[in-house]
Amino acid sequence: MKRTWVEINLSALRYNLRQIRKKLANKAKILAVIKDNAYGHGLLKVSQTLVKERIDYLGISNLREARELRKAGIKTPILNLGGISCKEEAEEIVRYEVAQTVYSRRIADLLSKQAARRNKKVKVHLKIDTGMGRLGVFTEEGIRLAKYISRRKNLQLEGIFTHFPDAEDRRFTLSQIRRFKAFLRGVIREGINFVYQHSANSTAFLNSPETWLNLIRPGLILYGIYPNLYLSKKFKLKPVLSWRTKVVYIKDIPKGWSVSYGRTWIAPKRERIAVLAIGYGEGYFHSLSNKARVLIKGDSFPIVGNVCMDQTMVRVNGDVKIGDEVILIGQQGDKQIKVEELAKLGKTIPYEIVCRLSHLAHIYKR
Repeated sequence: MKRTWVEINLSALRYNLRQIRKKLANKAKILAVIKDNAYGHGLLKVSQTLVKERIDYLGISNLREARELRKAGIKTPILNLGGISCKEEAEEIVRYEVAQTVYSRRIADLLSKQAARRNKKVKVHLKIDTGMGRLGVFTEEGIRLAKYISRRKNLQLEGIFTHFPDAEDRRFTLSQIRRFKAFLRGVIREGINFVYQHSANSTAFLNSPETWLNLIRPGLILYGIYPNLYLSKKFKLKPVLSWRTKVVYIKDIPKGWSVSYGRTWIAPKRERIAVLAIGYGEGYFHSLSNKARVLIKGDSFPIVGNVCMDQTMVRVNGDVKIGDEVILIGQQGDKQIKVEELAKLGKTIPYEIVCRLSHLAHIYKR
């Protein structure tokens, strides 16, 4: 029997994609970001669902993901948003027909040499740093690199893109997009051809239509999670993931009795305590100690004491029984625990919460 597991609602995933398409109104294509095991939701099942919905492009961050997708028979275009550093990785890019992010002549040369060996042509997307300070070249070098790529017969400059470090800051984001569009005009003046220009992540898609260009890169919102909850007023999404565990023990403790390490919670009166089969070893943040709540039989109950490696304690009432299902993230009755709220309590971000769940058993609901 599973101690803890996640359930993935694939119909909610389809709904979210259709909502994005509805808002786009055919103004741009969609590259679905499925890196890091589809944000913990399950790379293969999520990708297969998106492919059936005729997704335009898939975005990954490492070549293990590319191998898994291609070996599963997925032929949809894939862009590796991550970096590569050696000829072996370049060879895999060529072998699995993956488009690669390019941000230096060295990467372009690695790809060109491996493509020439196989008599192939590799699609590349040039990444421009307009303020992220991560992978990417500055605009001044970008023109020279675009020319360099265009002269390599085994490379095709399919796209040019940038990334926003703080898309909630609309003023800074618009300054970035102005810089990026000026760069694109410079590339076009040089007579260099490319298909895609892209910049919009989930937040930029919702906040700044000026960033859409002709391809967008939604990630978090595909999974029904908002980068910030205020955005929920702008756009209707359905959560794809729920996280569940079970009650494994119940005991009554007297007034003044402490619970868990550090004795951070002392019973103010006689209390009933349920022990849950979940802890920080399986992804439930220690920082949620004495803060978060869970749902059992449609009621909300508080975590008491410090979250342990594989157990967490909750103050409950007499209706709760051993074996009862517990909702850590998700809905039960008319109550809901949102990823975004849990992240705020744990002083982290929604991305980290869900990415920690990759190792758990996944149950898929169609």
